[in-house]
Amino acid sequence: MADSPATPEFPLHVLSEYALLADGERGILVGPRGDFVWMCAPRWDSDALFSALIGGAGVYAVTPVEQPFVWGGYYEPGSLIWRSRWITTTQAIECREALAMPGDRHTAVALRRIEAIDGDTRVRVVFDPRAGFGRHQPSQVTHADGVWTARSGPLYLRWSGTKGARHRADGSLRAEVTVPSGGHFDLVLEVSDRPLAGPPPDSAVAWSATRAAWDEEVPALSGTIADRAARQRGEEVRTGRLPAGDQLRRGLARVRAGQPQFAAAPPGNVLQGQARLVQPPVEGVEPGRPPGAGTSGTGLWHYLEFPR
Repeated sequence: MADSPATPEFPLHVLSEYALLADGERGILVGPRGDFVWMCAPRWDSDALFSALIGGAGVYAVTPVEQPFVWGGYYEPGSLIWRSRWITTTQAIECREALAMPGDRHTAVALRRIEAIDGDTRVRVVFDPRAGFGRHQPSQVTHADGVWTARSGPLYLRWSGTKGARHRADGSLRAEVTVPSGGHFDLVLEVSDRPLAGPPPDSAVAWSATRAAWDEEVPALSGTIADRAARQRGEEVRTGRLPAGDQLRRGLARVRAGQPQFAAAPPGNVLQGQARLVQPPVEGVEPGRPPGAGTSGTGLWHYLEFPR
């Protein structure tokens, strides 16, 4: 039965229930139903290709066919590679999600791998890109051997992996995919402000390069009172979730002046050296300064000591 206006296909959730994918050049928010609801492309400050988060058009979703289901997920350690996870009445399903690393300024590559971890798995895939915050429907849609290409406003799109998708009159693509037990199924989306030359990326190579890039970029923090949280913050700094703004510049100036290294360090230092927690957070007190001497925030990164 079709969804009624009172029951949208992908209802919105509170922001804390969305996961972030990022590669340093742009980010994607993934919802509990495997729905990409926000993505500005090709860069952070571009118009949105998927804007359902704010009531606009455009979504890209991978969702279990079997309903109802309970949703959840987790990040792979030391990365912003997200694993959407659903529990139906008969099985568990996972979908590995990432923006391919290293990021390219002009072209985003979104990787999705559906994994049949608990028997044969069926998922529903909806691909409905709408550039310009929903103003531009897909156009010039073509298909050849499982690879779809299209335009949406100024963007060039290429979607690889599914031969059986149905092209609807509104420009969207929909499919149901069955993955045999123990297997996986890859979807690769490329979004660019330039024509896409050459063949689509090999999904296995892209996944391997992305995992390797995260392993290289994120420091192996240990010996702190919050190793996992500190490492996660490093991941967020690396990919642009946390801005390198005035706080970071002030922290760098203090380091160069020989003052105690108890303040924010630039993203490069976060990722190129080891760090350790040197002072527990105190609300309203800047590390390295006595109470009442002024504050500049209490984020976890303020309490890490970085080698020079």
